[in-house]
Amino acid sequence: MFSGGRPQISFTELFAAAQNPILFLAPWADASSSTLIAFEEAAAGRVIYHHPVPSQRSLRSLVMDIVAQFERVFPGTGDGIRALPSGASPADLGQALAVNLSRQAQPFVLVIDDFEPRTLGEEMVQFLGALGRGILPGGRLLLSAHQLYYADWGDLLANGSAAVISATHMRGRLTFSLQAKPAPQLEVRAFGRGTAFLNGREISHWEGALPRSMFFYLVGHPLISRDDIFSDFWPQPQVSLKDATDIFHVTKHKVSEVLGRHLGTSRMLELTRYKQGFYIPSSRISRYYDVADFTATLRMLAANPSAESAERLLRRAVDLYKGPFLVGTENAWVQRIRTHLAREYSDALIKLGMMVSARGDDGEALNLLEHAVMLRPEREDVRRAYISTLAARGDMDEAREQYQRMLREIYLPLGIAIMPETRALASQIGA
Repeated sequence: MFSGGRPQISFTELFAAAQNPILFLAPWADASSSTLIAFEEAAAGRVIYHHPVPSQRSLRSLVMDIVAQFERVFPGTGDGIRALPSGASPADLGQALAVNLSRQAQPFVLVIDDFEPRTLGEEMVQFLGALGRGILPGGRLLLSAHQLYYADWGDLLANGSAAVISATHMRGRLTFSLQAKPAPQLEVRAFGRGTAFLNGREISHWEGALPRSMFFYLVGHPLISRDDIFSDFWPQPQVSLKDATDIFHVTKHKVSEVLGRHLGTSRMLELTRYKQGFYIPSSRISRYYDVADFTATLRMLAANPSAESAERLLRRAVDLYKGPFLVGTENAWVQRIRTHLAREYSDALIKLGMMVSARGDDGEALNLLEHAVMLRPEREDVRRAYISTLAARGDMDEAREQYQRMLREIYLPLGIAIMPETRALASQIGA
């Protein structure tokens, strides 16, 4: 996921090679659960997991909660902190904890999940900086959150105390990359209304509908010619080639301005670069795109047909789909992609529902198949599976009602003969 970073490696290799005590997990790391498993393996199971309480506003209360969890694994961890006066500085708290932890001969990882760095501001930076400097070689801190403001951690990244890791699935294998100086990180979520985050902060001011639309278009088309762009936005002869060219360059320039301004700089941040007749992603930005993740997951499904892999990948694909593509944006190109993705999602939902039903998990299967029937009412096989699942759960009245509905909505309008499988289902439920 990170452009220009170190090669993709296993986590054990990364854990051994990283000289950075503080590791930020990229904000969009959807493989966070897999990453935590990898941490546990690398640290021989000695993972201390902390989830901050939302109302926690005192650094000392946060630290003492962390100490309590450490002492379940390493007794006496908090002795140094308890000896400090109540007015001890954040750096003193971090150093005292580090002194006790540095005595541990065994590797360990402290995971702070759903971490909001601005809750405690500079105090947290000072505490983690002092803690990080003292816990090597065996200790690591992993900070994971949806929104990490990397600008707040510039000093830790610059002096080598911290680095950013990303996790990605490559050919069915979870691999990792590490960067001490990460590129601007762009997270794009196009399922649903469409949101974009740059370095963890949502981009909300696009200076018009056209720059926003162009942004999502270029993100979703990593290899696109100018002719294709013009065809989707300003088709000829409705718009002259000259006018289309002018509007395109102004709009693309505006997108770069919006991104640059969001980083707090007057310099533009280019989303794409032009190479051999095509616009391709800029190497200056590290990006995550949920639609690309969705389609890549489905490709992996085609390459990994085993039942165990198939269910895992189907669940991932279904979970990634948070709603129709770019809800509220009604361009022709959006509608085209929306229709295609909705069909792929419904196919994945049907496959998962059938798989879950086949193994007898009727409760989950019922929810999946009910949703699938709503999306694809023309699929008779899906309706039969839904009706059979209702019957298996003992809801015969609803099963018979759904059977009659299938007759009314599929067979009667088309005037076709009832299939043998459907007749057999009718006998099964007494319809």
